Amino acid sequence: MDGLSLMGERMRCVMQEEVEPPKPVRNIALYLDELLMGSRPEVEPRLDDRELFLKEITKASRTEEALTLWANSFGDVEDVFLLKDAALKPSGKAYVRFRSHTEALHALKTLGAAAADGAPQASWSESERVLRGVRGAYGLAVLRRIAGEGGARLQEIRKSAGLVGLILR
Repeated sequence: MDGLSLMGERMRCVMQEEVEPPKPVRNIALYLDELLMGSRPEVEPRLDDRELFLKEITKASRTEEALTLWANSFGDVEDVFLLKDAALKPSGKAYVRFRSHTEALHALKTLGAAAADGAPQASWSESERVLRGVRGAYGLAVLRRIAGEGGARLQEIRKSAGLVGLILR
């Protein structure tokens, strides 16, 4: 329309683009132990395996203090890490690291025996095993295999999922 005349008046048309507001970026943490493993490797625990992954934690135990107090009934707890959902509320899953393998094994066996009574489900932490690389239970660098050469495989996953970023920790 720029330059056209209407009733003797020359028209001028200026287009203005509205800036699109930035899209919110959400950070989502997904832990290895949360992934469904159709073929979870059957590997005997090593004497340095001390961390358990817990699921279906009771609502009363979904604080660090309460979970630590509860887990101390199995042995000395070194660390507790509660997983949170997208709303940053406890998801009912957690990692508990004991001071020794013996204490972790005791907790695993006790919880396994009580699973039918509504006790949390427990398993050895795949994250702990994978982070040890070749010194871990699997004897290979799992994270390096997932990431690919120079992180190329991670970038493929990021693009195919439409993600802004993807980090393995």
